[in-house]
Amino acid sequence: MENKLTKELIKLENDLNSSSYILKSCFNTLNNNHCAIDYFIASNESTKEKGEKILDLYGLLQVLFVCIDTLYQLSYKITSSKNFININENKALRELKYIRNDVVGHPTNRLVDKHIEYAILNGEDIKDDCFSYHIYFDGNETLKNVKYKDLIDAYYKEAYEFICAIDSYVTSAQTTYLIDDIINIYNAFINDKDIRVHLSMLKKACSKEEQDSRIFKKINLITRLFKDYQKESSSTLRYIISYQIAKLVEYVCTAENIKQTFKMIRMPNSLKKVFEFFDNNKELVELLNNIYDYNHPLFTSSIDHIIKAAKRQKNHNVIDYFSTIQEYSFKHDKDYVYAYSIVLKEYKNKR
Repeated sequence: MENKLTKELIKLENDLNSSSYILKSCFNTLNNNHCAIDYFIASNESTKEKGEKILDLYGLLQVLFVCIDTLYQLSYKITSSKNFININENKALRELKYIRNDVVGHPTNRLVDKHIEYAILNGEDIKDDCFSYHIYFDGNETLKNVKYKDLIDAYYKEAYEFICAIDSYVTSAQTTYLIDDIINIYNAFINDKDIRVHLSMLKKACSKEEQDSRIFKKINLITRLFKDYQKESSSTLRYIISYQIAKLVEYVCTAENIKQTFKMIRMPNSLKKVFEFFDNNKELVELLNNIYDYNHPLFTSSIDHIIKAAKRQKNHNVIDYFSTIQEYSFKHDKDYVYAYSIVLKEYKNKR
């Protein structure tokens, strides 16, 4: 995967043929950091002293963190968008920012959503293929085990798919017809039509490179949600699906530099009542920041806290909604956790 990534980086740099110092810096940074990763893999031996192991671990985490930040910068510089890159959907890399901040960034005093967190890394817990450390927050202790191979492989896989997608964007014509297709799907959905065939055709319209993009993944999520909606329709799920289609329009418009006005359907009463609950319990609003990703260190405690507060007030709309998110987290269904929790951002946006 590493060699394939190197070839794609060279191809992209040649296809761009840009004199931009920002792009030159991005390619230079990626190449330098890939050399550092190679060194870590080749030199990671048990015969090293404790200090060497700690220094190498710090270096690897920082190198991977810088690589991810560089990919985001590369995406934004070329497309004026970050929609091509889906690192946040990759569990190992999503956790990397938490791991890096715990171990290297702020181990002694880290503020995570108004909670102070501490990390303790013992040199003896750094092995040839993995390391572990303890996290302390709110009186709780968590042991975190991390495999080097998982982090490195996840980075190379995601970076390769991203570079392929961005090179396709650079070398091929923009597909503005996608916007019309997606808006037709939205109109069909809100008029209670079956959109399965439309979604299938939209997936086929995506190029091979686009099948690793956030756009393609969003189409798959909408397809899953619609299948559930057919089995058991509800105004809440209808709104969630329409919200995801609207986000899909936004992604494509941003990628293709198209201006498009879009009006959402009316929010259902069940979700309005959830918002009203937070209007009356403003001390709970910040907990919403922790529930978009079930790998967040405070995901479980935040969900529990909200549900307990709702039970005390006998608010069944809130109990049902957050229990649904909790159930999907138990099933490790990150896509559905995201789908049900992301609409709650509308509450924070309207405040």
